[in-house]
Amino acid sequence: MSYTGLIKGAICYGLTLEVFHETKTLNGTTVHVFSHDVEPVIHSTTLSMVFLTTLIFGSFMQPVRKLLLGGAKEEQEDLLARQARNAVDKTEKIESFDDILLDLDDKEKKARMSLENKI
Repeated sequence: MSYTGLIKGAICYGLTLEVFHETKTLNGTTVHVFSHDVEPVIHSTTLSMVFLTTLIFGSFMQPVRKLLLGGAKEEQEDLLARQARNAVDKTEKIESFDDILLDLDDKEKKARMSLENKI
């Protein structure tokens, strides 16, 4: 959302830079549409409006999001944090890969021995 605000502000400022180059031809003479006397006023007014609207509307985005979503994002973040903690706890409990292979080897040997005893 903030990036779109910045892009809109850049476009507005670019348009104010371009507007003073616009000319019209009246009765064979070329005339500037806007007087260059007001150019600094237009530039400063546009920049101040871009900054103010970006800051004001940008500061209201989080309360509006909370109002519209009802705190759903915080619940989702909490759930993700719990899942990450559980994953870390599980990885700490897992033995090394060699231990797992040795354990599987032992289980396989016991299963073969029990099959051989039954036969």
